[in-house]
Amino acid sequence: MAALLVSGFSLTPVAADLPTCPDKPWDRCFAGMENRKFKFTIDPWAQGRIIPFGKSGKEIGHSLQPSVTFIIEEILPGGKSIVKKIATDSLDSQAKPIAKQGQTDFTGKVTGDASFEGMVEFDKGTILLGGRLLAPGTLTQNPLRFGIRVYFPSAYRNAKKTEKDDAREFARQIKGDRYTVGWTDGKQAKFNGGDKLDPESKAANGPGIAQFRVDVEAFQGATFEFRADPNSKMLLWSRQEQPFHEGFSITWYPDPAKDPEAKARIRIAVK
Repeated sequence: MAALLVSGFSLTPVAADLPTCPDKPWDRCFAGMENRKFKFTIDPWAQGRIIPFGKSGKEIGHSLQPSVTFIIEEILPGGKSIVKKIATDSLDSQAKPIAKQGQTDFTGKVTGDASFEGMVEFDKGTILLGGRLLAPGTLTQNPLRFGIRVYFPSAYRNAKKTEKDDAREFARQIKGDRYTVGWTDGKQAKFNGGDKLDPESKAANGPGIAQFRVDVEAFQGATFEFRADPNSKMLLWSRQEQPFHEGFSITWYPDPAKDPEAKARIRIAVK
């Protein structure tokens, strides 16, 4: 995958336009759901967060929680891409916010006035997210594409500090971690926590990813499962060549030529 010059998960919201749910505990969320395994929220700035529950039943630490961002990328000559910053004061929804079950949608713009639509649905413990580019605004020089990015931060930030003098012990600690990729051609690949990922990610991405599973000890038994509907795919990426456990993102891209009505979704579950 082409290297990204700007990352979508680093956005700092400054204004909020999306409505919030009327009832607690979802009164600070545009959308939210919870089951025995995890909680998911989208805030008024269209920023999502996946919050697994640990073995004690409590939320895992904030620094471990994967974030979810709706993005528009500008594809530059040569293949590199720039994530355009969301204009948070442009966010709007004519639909009602949702809690636990249901579906909703919203619109927004990014730098350059390109507009997009985002869709959110909760169905029996599964998160379904989708969307599309609506208009390019003034960004007509280069191609644009819509995507949804899930960013996994460093899984062992604290453990690495305590184990820094014993590399072999840390290697044993992450040996059982698994990242399982199912490509769009039906083939699979598996990686462990020490395997390296780079910005191109050719070994991991293959022809595109249809399914992706994360089994990592740091998440205290929580398993993340991602599935791309037909006419869409996912790609793995990291800022630089580094082990999976140091952080990576998985980004979902619909194919507007094959899915002009934007019915494709990324499906996310925690088990």
